[in-house]
Formats: sequence, structure tokens, C-alpha cells
Amino acid sequence: MAEYQKYIDILVNAGKEVFVVTENPVLPFRPADYIGRLFRTLAPIPPLMKSSESVWQKEYLRDMEQITNATVIKTIDLFCPEDECMVFNRDGIPLYYDNDHLSEAGSNFQAENLLKPYLQPGY
Repeated sequence: MAEYQKYIDILVNAGKEVFVVTENPVLPFRPADYIGRLFRTLAPIPPLMKSSESVWQKEYLRDMEQITNATVIKTIDLFCPEDECMVFNRDGIPLYYDNDHLSEAGSNFQAENLLKPYLQPGY
């Protein structure tokens, strides 16, 4: 974490405003697996629950809270607005490309619903 803070401080000392976007929730399976199981007789894939993701990210988020001179933007509440985390948007488009990288739809969802205020002049 000290190395991470070092780079933030370098950017701040260079007159930059620094934003750190935390990790997105990590799916237990690829989005295609969620879709494919609908058409097979396999057992359904259990949903990703915010409570289990919060346990996995607990130490990481605690480290993020120690960062100074930067705005830390947490993603977990966006992708997990309730206890079940989102895999698809309202139109049924996957938010993830694979189990931990956002798709174009996921990136747009994140930008519009989480990052947009920080991208406005005079934030």
C-alpha cells in the first residue's frame, strides 16, 4: 500500500487530482455461463451475494480507506445495490466481459451511475 500511496502523492505533487476506483465485484462464473445454464438441465448458478463479496473485499477496502490525497470511489454498492449483485443490466445485457472485467455495457453503466459526478468540471 505504501508504494500505491507514493504514486498518488507524486501525482498530487504534480498538481493532479487523483481518483481511485476500487475493484468491481468478481463473479463466480463468466456471464455466458449464467446464460447457458438457462437452456440446460444443469443446476442454476448461485448468485453472487454482496455479503460474500464484502467478506472477500474486506481487507482490500480497509486498505483503500487508508489512502490519502485521493478520492476513493467504491464500486460494490453500485453493482450490489441489494444483497444479490448484478450480472446483467435492466435490458439483460451482461455487465461483465468475463468474471472480473467489465463489458462495454458494464463500463457505460459504471461511468453513468457512479463516475459521472466526478467527471464534471468543479466536482
